Amino acid sequence: MPCPRCNSNDWKLASLVYQEGLSSIKTYTTGTGQAFTGSGKTAFGFGGSSTRATQQTALSQAASPPRGFVFAKVLGFILAVSFFCGLTGIGNPYVCFTLSILSGLGLALVIPGESKSHDDAMTDWSATSVCQRCGTFFIPARDEPFIRGNRR
Repeated sequence: MPCPRCNSNDWKLASLVYQEGLSSIKTYTTGTGQAFTGSGKTAFGFGGSSTRATQQTALSQAASPPRGFVFAKVLGFILAVSFFCGLTGIGNPYVCFTLSILSGLGLALVIPGESKSHDDAMTDWSATSVCQRCGTFFIPARDEPFIRGNRR
């Protein structure tokens, strides 16, 4: 199916554009040195350094998969901190206990909804194509283009 905006047949899946735009960088360097002191003695030194990084193009960032379970992660963090505070006696035990109960109940209510919406978003993302000519994100089975999941 051609791009709905420019009618070009030159497109790629968003998942492929995402992967192609990621680069892993790993470097390691070593060095040695020698110095002469004022009293005629010699000193030696050596060292090493390593670097790891990931570089990503702007188009790859735009084609990123949807993030999931954002609210559940926040509630999980609150649950862990309040439970830890309650066990160690750092805070008021009643407040810690109440926060633990509320965040645990919130997790039980939030996770199924976030799971369903994330599954739907991943299904859409796996079918999303990117036009190589104009940069439009679209799902070939649909007629309307969208960018980063927002329909236009």
